[in-house]
Amino acid sequence: MKKIALFLALLLSPISALGQTANTYYTFPTVAAVKALTTRPSVVEIVDANPGVFNWAAVACSAADDIFQITPTSGPTGCYTRMATPYSAGKGSATSLLTSNGTVPSWSSTLPAVTAGAGLVTATGTTTARSLANRFATQYNALDNGMVGDASTDNASALGALFTLCEAQTYGCEIIVPHGTYVFNTKVTTSVSKPVKIIGAGRGEAVLQWTNSDGGIAFTFTEVYSPPAFSGLSFRTTYTTGAGGGTALKITGPTSMGVAIQSLLQGATVTDVDMGSAAGYWTGGLHFVDTWDPSVLRFSYRGAAADGSNTSGTFLSSFGIKYERTQSLFISNYMAYHVQDAVLQAGTTFGEGLVVQGCQIVGVNTGFNLTSWVTGTVAITGISNCHINAYEYGIRTLGVVQAAYNGIQIYKTHLSTLSFTGIRAELADNSTFNVRIHAVGTGVTSGGMQGIVLVNTKYANLHDNSFDHWEAAGTAITIGTSSSYNTITNNVGGAQGSAINTVLLNSDAGSNNFISGNLSASGTAVINNSTVAQRIIAPIQAGILLVSKAIDFSTGNTDFAVSIELPPGYSRYIINSTRLSGASANLTAATCGIFTSTGGGGTVVVASATAVTISTAAESTNGNAQLLSVIAVQTTTFNNTTLYFRVQSSAAGTATLTFNIAPVS
Repeated sequence: MKKIALFLALLLSPISALGQTANTYYTFPTVAAVKALTTRPSVVEIVDANPGVFNWAAVACSAADDIFQITPTSGPTGCYTRMATPYSAGKGSATSLLTSNGTVPSWSSTLPAVTAGAGLVTATGTTTARSLANRFATQYNALDNGMVGDASTDNASALGALFTLCEAQTYGCEIIVPHGTYVFNTKVTTSVSKPVKIIGAGRGEAVLQWTNSDGGIAFTFTEVYSPPAFSGLSFRTTYTTGAGGGTALKITGPTSMGVAIQSLLQGATVTDVDMGSAAGYWTGGLHFVDTWDPSVLRFSYRGAAADGSNTSGTFLSSFGIKYERTQSLFISNYMAYHVQDAVLQAGTTFGEGLVVQGCQIVGVNTGFNLTSWVTGTVAITGISNCHINAYEYGIRTLGVVQAAYNGIQIYKTHLSTLSFTGIRAELADNSTFNVRIHAVGTGVTSGGMQGIVLVNTKYANLHDNSFDHWEAAGTAITIGTSSSYNTITNNVGGAQGSAINTVLLNSDAGSNNFISGNLSASGTAVINNSTVAQRIIAPIQAGILLVSKAIDFSTGNTDFAVSIELPPGYSRYIINSTRLSGASANLTAATCGIFTSTGGGGTVVVASATAVTISTAAESTNGNAQLLSVIAVQTTTFNNTTLYFRVQSSAAGTATLTFNIAPVS
């Protein structure tokens, strides 16, 4: 055992700490280590697969075979020859070493150092021998470098020193953080050019806990090929005042990367990390700046515990994940609770390629707030397989184009008293929407609800969306300002809960929106308030086509265009009836007519100056609707794609006009 202890001491000694003596006997792990000697101890022991003791002679080997004779490759010429009877090595005291004068063994108290090339270790299953000092130089245990996980010692300086140590290594390093709670009283700020990996024992096991108002880690990497990696860690703060404990982890990349270089990068990674606890709350969670292709996998963020019963929709904690001038962010298996914005876009350059696959977002003001692009547009890949429970917006975008929103469940939380919109997409050209939007539980009647709202959007595709369990009436899909050439098909509103109108075209909507196959179980399938041409195919029920149009009676001599879009295979139609309903006020002062041309021209459908007889807006009351008399009903077919309802004498109020049409060949 003493020989083993001595051998380990030799391996761990600096290689050139002591001069080599000519009569020193000591042990080597391999034949190669002996061959590499530059000095000549008289007797050496080799402990590899063919162990033995060898004696030195200053004459050339007669038959060097590395088993019985060994010829060193440098230094004095000579030969090591295997001795027939090895010394009984390993005997003596801890401070003595067996030596030889060439013939008779004796004991020496001089403990020699290993020369260059000796003291190497080859790990099991590998082929390259390395010194222990070299082996441990690329991986540092936090406990070996001044950090203490005792939930009280300040570790800020020790962690900063570890980052500096990694920077000094040629190829960076790994920092291992074992089980424990590591306290920090100040923010840890570092800037490195070498790759650094911080590997914790696991969430809830390796806890980094700050006590100050501006805590966390601010990590800057200056070399494009050396992004950091954080894994297996919990970021905590005990701060509970004002804006919170700062940003838990901010990762900033180089600001002068060219696009060609950036597209080849593997970005920073954050894996198996959580942030937040009941003891305090962060100002914000994970913040990327000037970082390309970062990945966030199995990440969770929790805001202030007090916000679990929030009714205002204003939260103490600002964001869970924030990305600023950051390209191609990939998020998977993300959980966020009680925060203003679960994902927040910042900056007005870069920012393309966001991919989110799988998220559970609960009790936030806005699930995805992607509105920082005030000019221009940015393309993202999309958001899918997510559950979003929010107070004000599920998803809100500005200038985000070519996105796909698929398999998303969006809910208005039962605590919210705000006006709620599932998705508001402004300047969202060429995007696709396939989601389900409803409310959670009871008590969400205040504030109102909207499903999907398009503003200044073209060529979007909204298909197979469903909207139900609303406790307040609303509109599922709104085609808003200057939105045109969008396709809205096979959407369903109001399967359960309050009345939901499925599609609404606002008066300022753009033209040529294609609307087909939309149904409402409790409201109106399509309400067309636009003043420009649309392509609307109303659903056919038992051979009947229902076409609706909102009419404002407040201005006389005004025409309202009603688009008639027949299903495939039909070229003309019969008007069975026309009806006014859903009035907002008494309309008996008004007169009207329906024609095939503006200004009361063309074929008369409903006679000019027909008196409006609606006398009340009260529901379930006689006089709140009117059947308009169609001239030559059942004996006239039409092929006009637009009919015109003309308000002749005005009245202060609105109503909905509905055509009952039978398509014919």
